[in-house]
Amino acid sequence: MTLAALLLHPTGLLLAFGPRTLLARLRTGDTAFRRPETTPFSPDWWGTVLFAAALLPGLAAPVAALAGLPPAPAASSPGSAD
Repeated sequence: MTLAALLLHPTGLLLAFGPRTLLARLRTGDTAFRRPETTPFSPDWWGTVLFAAALLPGLAAPVAALAGLPPAPAASSPGSAD
């Protein structure tokens, strides 16, 4: 299952961003992806940083499992029966 997750994560990213990027490139000659030219810690900068950071856990979890690290304990909500 870990290997499947490790393979499916980049596949999902490719399917999420690839077709639209390719279509835009073929139609206009440009991918239409723009990195905001902003000052550090501005809202646009945070959006860029947090988007990139959000992609990392999807890759880090299967890599950690393949490395033999134990899974993180499951979060439980207050009042739930453990």
